[in-house]
Amino acid sequence: MLALFGRDLQFGVRMLRRSPGFASAAVLTLALGIGATTAVFSVANAVILRPLPFPASGRVMIVLSAAADVGKAYRPMEYMYVEWRDRQRCFDLFAGALTSRTILRGLGEAREIPIAQVSSGFFPLIGVQPAIGRLFSREEDREGRDSVVLLDNGFWQREFGGNPKVLGQTIVLNDRPVTIIGVLPPETHFPGFGARDMWVPLAARASLGGAGRGGVLAIGRLRPGVTREAAQAEMDAVTRQIALEPTKYRTSAAVVTPFQPWLTGEVRGTFFMLAGAAAFLLLIACANIANLVLARGTARRQEMAIRASLGAGRARLAAQMLTESVLLAAIGGVIGMCLAVAAVRTAPTIRAIEIPRVEEIAVDREFLLLGLGVSLATGILFGMAPALQAWRRGLIASLHRGEAPAARLGGLHLRDALVAAQLALVMVLLTGAGLMTNTLLRLLHVDLGFARSNVFTVRPSIPRALLPAYDPKADAATRLASFSQRRVRAAQFVRQVAERLRRIPGVAEASAANEAPLTMSYGGYSLTYAGHGVRRKSDALGRDVDPGYFRTAGIPLLAGRDFEPADADRKPVPLVL
Repeated sequence: MLALFGRDLQFGVRMLRRSPGFASAAVLTLALGIGATTAVFSVANAVILRPLPFPASGRVMIVLSAAADVGKAYRPMEYMYVEWRDRQRCFDLFAGALTSRTILRGLGEAREIPIAQVSSGFFPLIGVQPAIGRLFSREEDREGRDSVVLLDNGFWQREFGGNPKVLGQTIVLNDRPVTIIGVLPPETHFPGFGARDMWVPLAARASLGGAGRGGVLAIGRLRPGVTREAAQAEMDAVTRQIALEPTKYRTSAAVVTPFQPWLTGEVRGTFFMLAGAAAFLLLIACANIANLVLARGTARRQEMAIRASLGAGRARLAAQMLTESVLLAAIGGVIGMCLAVAAVRTAPTIRAIEIPRVEEIAVDREFLLLGLGVSLATGILFGMAPALQAWRRGLIASLHRGEAPAARLGGLHLRDALVAAQLALVMVLLTGAGLMTNTLLRLLHVDLGFARSNVFTVRPSIPRALLPAYDPKADAATRLASFSQRRVRAAQFVRQVAERLRRIPGVAEASAANEAPLTMSYGGYSLTYAGHGVRRKSDALGRDVDPGYFRTAGIPLLAGRDFEPADADRKPVPLVL
């Protein structure tokens, strides 16, 4: 049996060499169809379908803060996260995390590095143990006890050469000495966080000079037997209890939702659309291969008839046709897999859209097998078509009559049916591609309301020495006053940076704001206004900007004027809507 297959394989190679045009067209068609499909489904699997790399990932939830009049849920501020953490009972692990950047000193030239600020329960929740050293303790996740740091494995290898004696060494983050207590294992990452050089306690947010932006990612793992609905009911009760207490900090509602759908919600529709387009492309490739194989089978009909007249049975003829088709499919499948690997390795470098779980994108074994299986199935299916077509009417009889009978499928010629199906699929794919291209061109020419060229952003890191000391043991009034003073000094520092930027040759304008255009704004205001005799109250998102901001950003005012330096002391405070 193996000897027969070997001879058929050798003959198939010779036949493909004699028909380089057919072989090239078939291999290229298969490679493009299988490569594109495998790449798209591999990315979709890593981003959307694959469970999160956590223990009991199906029970991992995110808790968001919602304002009734805004209609959208956001990450809670740190004080709300702390209240939820201390009062909830539905999660066996509840942790907080956020990404940030800070200034590293003591390892060569001072530079800004990406870090993650996480609570002591974060690593147990995601199931990570250190490669060397230890993790944060609960005592170290408190104000005044947060002078410790964990190194990312890649950063440890680059900066310390993988030296295990790094434990106990001191480095400086934003003018604050911190002690290295551990190194994380290789490829440690958290979905949506990207690469982080260091991990510090969440309580270090204030001591790092306010480098963290926005709210805290509050995540929890449900206790066994607790449903999401039960957790939602408990968090609602906890939030209502907090709202009744005499505190400055409140949130309207808590929203408990599974972490994975929340993480991939914005790109889920995009990937499903790409997967559908890839499936259409593969179907078109299959129709192309079918037409090529059938056309070649018709051209070789006399060859098959001669071999039959010399004693070759139908099984031997079918085996020969099948071997040639499988050989083509194998070559096209291998090339397609190489294209898929190259495309998937390129995907993490594309920054056109924010892709969650980008670190997990890879060509999976199951999708490699799927791609090869589809290519082999295509080869087998359409490799058998000429043989099955020949079996309907005798090959030797057709040799005597010199005819080439046509196979029919439901009253239509098989090749005509395949051409019609191929044209239909191509029209659907081209229509979708045309609509997407038209949408993209329109988006490129949309007026965003601000200047898109020759405008740059600078995000300064505020030196810790410029900020007042933070005393966690002080009473609420003192802590609130300290917090207000920190904001004032931070604003003064940023204004000084803007003033120095204006002095740089070539800089026409410079101003300051707490957020750049089109970025998420975490600042909110409670508004009360009267219109048509009705008094209304609502929450609104807002930005804090300095005079000259609209002129610097190229934002035109439909009416009114820009802010002036004297507006900061005016009562009531001027607003631009």
